[in-house]
Amino acid sequence: MAQDTQISQSLEDQSIFDLVGDTDGTPEERERFLDELQKVVWDDFLDNDVELLLTEDELQPLEEIVSRPETDQLTKQQEIVKYLESKIPDLEEIMMEKALKLKEDLLNERIAGMEQMYADKPEALARITEARQAMAAGKYYDAIVRLYEADTAPQTAA
Repeated sequence: MAQDTQISQSLEDQSIFDLVGDTDGTPEERERFLDELQKVVWDDFLDNDVELLLTEDELQPLEEIVSRPETDQLTKQQEIVKYLESKIPDLEEIMMEKALKLKEDLLNERIAGMEQMYADKPEALARITEARQAMAAGKYYDAIVRLYEADTAPQTAA
């Protein structure tokens, strides 16, 4: 009896490495990349969102933590997270939304870059257009497959 395996199309379930087209990264390179992405999401949250979510009075203790010169970065980050979790009950969901937005932005950047790279290759451009359409329909797995096909299809110049 054949098994029907359902592949998730959701952005959340797609590997960031598949989204950006990284097929050759070493485990160390991938770990560094993930650390950088996590830092980007965190810094963006601190720079752009915290002031919208906290009152002036609630921001004061946060600023004190951030500006402590004698405290190392890891300790500061742990204290910031603990403080923010006490003030923002849905902090984890907010951070997840920001991470998903970054994943989508990275996929859009990949598509734009591929459109430029394959500008004179109609077969590849057709696959890239299909990828963009799949993405718009929320079918992220299909979008990744189309981009892979664009990268591996035999190419002829227009």
